Amino acid sequence: MDGALIANVKVWTPSNQYLSSGSNFDLFSLIESENCQIIYQRISDGSIVTSEVLPLVIGVNKIEVPTRVPDAINVIASVDNTRINITPRRFGATRLTNFRDAGGLPLLEEGVMVRNRYYRSENLSKVDGKDIAFFGELGIKRVVDLRKPEEKLTAPTPNELRDKVTVVEVPISSKIAGFDDGLDAILTKKISSINSEDMAEMYLEILDEYSDSLIELAQQTIDFSNGSTLIHCTAGKDRTGMLVALIQLAHGVAKEYVYHDYLLSNAYRTPFRMESLGPTLQQNGIDFEKFKAYLSAPLEALDAAFDHLQSLSSQLTVSN
Repeated sequence: MDGALIANVKVWTPSNQYLSSGSNFDLFSLIESENCQIIYQRISDGSIVTSEVLPLVIGVNKIEVPTRVPDAINVIASVDNTRINITPRRFGATRLTNFRDAGGLPLLEEGVMVRNRYYRSENLSKVDGKDIAFFGELGIKRVVDLRKPEEKLTAPTPNELRDKVTVVEVPISSKIAGFDDGLDAILTKKISSINSEDMAEMYLEILDEYSDSLIELAQQTIDFSNGSTLIHCTAGKDRTGMLVALIQLAHGVAKEYVYHDYLLSNAYRTPFRMESLGPTLQQNGIDFEKFKAYLSAPLEALDAAFDHLQSLSSQLTVSN
């Protein structure tokens, strides 16, 4: 459980809990102040359009927070006029499994990284009309696609979404053990296993080859002020993870929270990947455990690349 201390109140929320559409989660607060509120803010196109205030009583409160974003896109705890954003970074109002706010993380200095400005996810081929409307509510005006041309052909971004946003395409190759398509190499048994060291090597090769592109793209994303940006690749964990880490480090997010955000893909994306690929791997006599590092987000890979990422992030500037 994550806790945030404000004034004389401790507010606990489930840590990045998965929220399914229409469900609720509970906040439990031990209130000792007479001036405490929970504020639900609804956002449309990046601006607050409605704000509902729930006063709290002294003692223990059970608070049911609507999770059908955009009904309550921001959840604010206000105590004696001191506010803290306690909105879960994971949303349930989309079909995407790995979609989340890349902000809201504690900084090395005081405060937290801005929310509702940078989002991350897997590829967008499965989004429907509701998802696209939801993106509009969040103010997403720009999409950064890090996939190679062949990946886009297999899982194209719907034209309905392209009509609503600016799509910035910066193809980044992610060779693993010498192969352009790791999954194909696994299924055709050209690779016997992929471990964390292989993934670390892939990350370092990407940073060496694409450092200039990543720095330029990260700076453009930081400077974009006409709405929010959604960053994705195919699974939303490796290439997306490195670009997002650069942006987070530029904002001053503490190392452990950069790691925390990266590792969330193991909770959100990996189980669905295992479920969808499991039967195929089994039919081909392939042991999933031998390729788990490739199909998940291994801590060792980010750790190996972290110093490089931190060095690159020092070239970025954040004005606000």
